[in-house]
Amino acid sequence: EYIVTVSDGINCPGRDTVELEILPVITVSLTGDTEICDNEPANLMINTDTPFPLTIDISADPGNPFSFSNVTGNYPFIDLPIESTNYTITTVTASQDACI
Repeated sequence: EYIVTVSDGINCPGRDTVELEILPVITVSLTGDTEICDNEPANLMINTDTPFPLTIDISADPGNPFSFSNVTGNYPFIDLPIESTNYTITTVTASQDACI
């Protein structure tokens, strides 16, 4: 909470109060297999330190995108790529206000 008092030396001082909300800073990363044999699944993991659920979208190039809801902590998922694939977190939506 911040309180500011202003006075011009003649008139009564004016006063105002502002409450500042501190938003949590959360991190999100993607880890997992970096090499697999043909016809084997890729084990991937979304890692986050969020105290509340997130919705996370991941692109697979080539491949179909993924969308996961209610992600907290470590969130594993599997893909079965047919060729070398790059996975990228494209969108993170927090269920509460946060700095991502």
